[in-house]
Amino acid sequence: MKSRTLVLAGIFGAALAVQADFTSDFQEALQLYRKGETQEARRKFIEAAKIAGQEKAQCDSLHYAVLSAVKEKNYAEAEKIAADIPRDDYKKLSRMEILIAQGKGNELTAEFENEDLSKFPDFLAFDAYDCRGQAFFRVRKFDRAILDFQEAEKFIGSTLPGAALWNRLGAALNQAGQPDEALRYYRKTEALDKMQKYGIVRTAYCEAAGILADQKKFDEALKELEKIEPEQKGSYWYAYPLMVKGQIFARMEDREKAEAAYREAIEGAPETLKKSIERELGKLK
Repeated sequence: MKSRTLVLAGIFGAALAVQADFTSDFQEALQLYRKGETQEARRKFIEAAKIAGQEKAQCDSLHYAVLSAVKEKNYAEAEKIAADIPRDDYKKLSRMEILIAQGKGNELTAEFENEDLSKFPDFLAFDAYDCRGQAFFRVRKFDRAILDFQEAEKFIGSTLPGAALWNRLGAALNQAGQPDEALRYYRKTEALDKMQKYGIVRTAYCEAAGILADQKKFDEALKELEKIEPEQKGSYWYAYPLMVKGQIFARMEDREKAEAAYREAIEGAPETLKKSIERELGKLK
């Protein structure tokens, strides 16, 4: 009896050691992933999955390996990893994430339009509904996008993904002809003003300004832009709000102020944004 107890204790101790190794390896991979070192993170996630003691842990590790490959735009590798995920819900979510990252909204909706996402566990539901909602938005099925985004909202787990979802909901509602409801969601993001270093909050101000300008509430629209904390020249968030300001002045038919805003934006814009601003300026002529 004593020897049997010792054997069981040894087995239990070994299992705990393996689980500790998995946890350590997974956390190390996660840190690499968050730092943007996705190639090494992917390798470590795959290795960690091999010693995962539970199926969910294995799925979590392989799912992050998929996301790492997606960040690298290595979609063939992402598909290969996803094929090894044992659980169907994780596998389907991974497939959706691979497709949306490539802008394949038509393919994603064709494959998953009738998928019952309510059967997904809570810890996957946010990403699943959000991902399919983005696909519906891309194919201009705004009512379906709104439904999925609203379902995703029930599963918000942290602030930044939640704010990004509210912005997407705002965009879908505005496209669906519900500007006041869209504004309500942008206001929810704006309430996170202390997090302005994230573009999500600044995007909400700019989108809200656009809606107010559409409603010919030009003074209110310009006040929205004043809430954005200034960035240094050469940055996206220095130039983009100025471009939006130029667009508002153009709608007001104040050509002089619109041109001044556009030229100031061009002067301080990164190269990736200059052509867009120049096109707006060209529309004045």
